[in-house]
Amino acid sequence: MIQYIKIPVDATTTALEITCPMCNSTHIISVDTDGLKAYENGALVQQAFPNLDTYAREMIISGICPLCWDEMDRQWLDEYYDDEEEEDFEEEEPTTIEIEDDEYFTMDLEDFFAKVLGLKVD
Repeated sequence: MIQYIKIPVDATTTALEITCPMCNSTHIISVDTDGLKAYENGALVQQAFPNLDTYAREMIISGICPLCWDEMDRQWLDEYYDDEEEEDFEEEEPTTIEIEDDEYFTMDLEDFFAKVLGLKVD
């Protein structure tokens, strides 16, 4: 768990002061005091804080702020797609099916079900 400063707001709410380890920005997240106790005793963050969005819950887990997460995602995606472009892929020819007889394209739906699928339509 990351380190955060707990600031009691009232009987049911606690503010968490969290400093992002990537950019050193400070963020305040208000949480339910009972949820915080549950989280500190091992509850999953989404169970302890169901009303928080994913960014706030991630800050409680890792301390990393949304801007830094977005930057890490952007860097990862840039690296991923740069690597993908460098690979030498051989283009495969699309698979085609030769149709010898076009009888299936000219029959009506009832004949198709009967002949091709073996179903009788009443």
